[in-house]
Amino acid sequence: RNSPRVYAGTDQGLWYSPDLGRTWRKYGTGLPNAVVVDILLQPTRPSGGRMIVGTQGRGAWRIRVYCPADLNRDDTIDFNDYLGFLNLFNAGDADVDFNADGVVDFNDYLEFLNLFNAPC
Repeated sequence: RNSPRVYAGTDQGLWYSPDLGRTWRKYGTGLPNAVVVDILLQPTRPSGGRMIVGTQGRGAWRIRVYCPADLNRDDTIDFNDYLGFLNLFNAGDADVDFNADGVVDFNDYLEFLNLFNAPC
């Protein structure tokens, strides 16, 4: 849920970084562990879009990509997402560590507000 995300195709599948490349995580959406040769990001909605991933020998995959501020993934960034953020923030949930520093704090709240006020 962190932002902005950076995506990279490698010889071991698709990876993403929630913190502009400081850390990387394998994108686990059912994609095969195959060489990713092409990525096309299509932002089609205010709260997200889709990504087309081409793999070597395994075809093309279409993946739904959500805006980090759309916490409930209903294609609308609204008050429900704000309330959801507050609940997770108050619980110290790592899903709202928007700056990926390992601590849920006021800086994450500011990051969320930036996304909320200027949706993806």
